[in-house]
Amino acid sequence: MNMFEQNSLQSYQKMNIESARKEKLVSMLLEGAIKFILLARNKDADVWAYRLNVLKAESMLLELVGSLNHDKGGEIAVSLHKLYLYIIDKLSIALEDKRPEILEEILTLLVPLKDTWNEAMRRHFEETVPAAAATAVAATAASAYGAAGRKQVAFNYRA
Repeated sequence: MNMFEQNSLQSYQKMNIESARKEKLVSMLLEGAIKFILLARNKDADVWAYRLNVLKAESMLLELVGSLNHDKGGEIAVSLHKLYLYIIDKLSIALEDKRPEILEEILTLLVPLKDTWNEAMRRHFEETVPAAAATAVAATAASAYGAAGRKQVAFNYRA
């Protein structure tokens, strides 16, 4: 990949991240952390590639910690906070000594979390988007009916 293509790809990725909704960003961070843990788990990776991938995963989990809203999230936010810190602690241990069993444990925590998050968001938007669309249709219909009703009243008034 030449320098122009690489810059274009980075610009596209940056725009994609900056324009994503908060819910999508959480999903992207979870997927990214999983991706980098899988890359670190690669037995052919040298020490530096291993460390870099573990640090990238750790960075994404720190972003997830920072994204928690304890006021709105309540107990769930507290539980996620504890889970993220636990995983970050495990990543720190894995960084010191290359131990694949730690990465496996982290994956057993993150993959179901990502799947659950994506399913919850899918269900949430399936429920809210049709309701919002129905409300918009009803408002448009009421507006049109109201306009037609006023015309009818005006017409009857003239008669």
